[in-house]
Amino acid sequence: MGLAISRNICEALGGRLTVESELGVGSVFTASIAATPADPQTPQDGDSTQQAAKESATAKVDLSGRKILVVDDGDTNRKLVQLILKRSGADVVTASNGLEGVHVAQAQHPEIILMDMQMPIMDGYSATRQLRASGVILPIIALTAHAMKGDEERCLDAGCSDYLTKPVDAARVLAMVAEWLSTGQQQEVPASDLGSELDTVEVESIHSTLPLDDVEFCEIVIEFVERLRERLIEMRRVHSTGASQELARLAHWLKGAGGTAGFHDLTEPARGLEQASQSDDSMAANTWLNKTEEIASRIELPQMPVNS
Repeated sequence: MGLAISRNICEALGGRLTVESELGVGSVFTASIAATPADPQTPQDGDSTQQAAKESATAKVDLSGRKILVVDDGDTNRKLVQLILKRSGADVVTASNGLEGVHVAQAQHPEIILMDMQMPIMDGYSATRQLRASGVILPIIALTAHAMKGDEERCLDAGCSDYLTKPVDAARVLAMVAEWLSTGQQQEVPASDLGSELDTVEVESIHSTLPLDDVEFCEIVIEFVERLRERLIEMRRVHSTGASQELARLAHWLKGAGGTAGFHDLTEPARGLEQASQSDDSMAANTWLNKTEEIASRIELPQMPVNS
């Protein structure tokens, strides 16, 4: 039956099926179909699509001398965007979370920022609001994996100038960066003034309310801060594995221990993290965990008092 079907297909295509047999050796079936040779200079449909995509992605966009800050906690995304921009001549600086991004912006004075919105320590929404609150008006382009209705509005409400969804598309990144740089928006504030504006973005340190001039109290606070750093790493790991009940247990510890050690700012986010984890609400848990990490990053480790 298979041979008959093969013969019919060959004949339908204007060809033929032949067979040569040799006793004790076997049979060779040959399908011959007339076809016009393809022009090697003419790309096939698949090749044409790939070539067009390649040409689009590598379209010449001259960003020579333009300083761009890329803020993204994902190594792959950050390195890819950095490479795309550098290939177009840009001077690229990077940061791996929102808080670091604010600090880099203070020191490097970029002309435009590409900001991931979901990051630990401080997310892109908070970082953008903090920059805008200081009066910074340079373009900030949101990078987010979310593509649901309302996500763009949320980014714009936070102060972002525009919005790009992941996965990263080289052509779209270059086109949008070039468009915003060409508007001259970043030139509305002179570079010297921009530096002074960014310098006003200060992160307030958090100190324990316990009497730190007492050696024994100070020892308790130092021990808590060191343990907190370990627990936050564990919380992030547990959250990434989806172990919500274990995360709830760790949040419950922090809810009590934070206030006891004199860091009452940790109580509310720890409570929110515990409740979200108990409800198995991963998105809410991530929001509360980001808030917890941001607060923890501002905790000042006390110095042991010198006994008189």
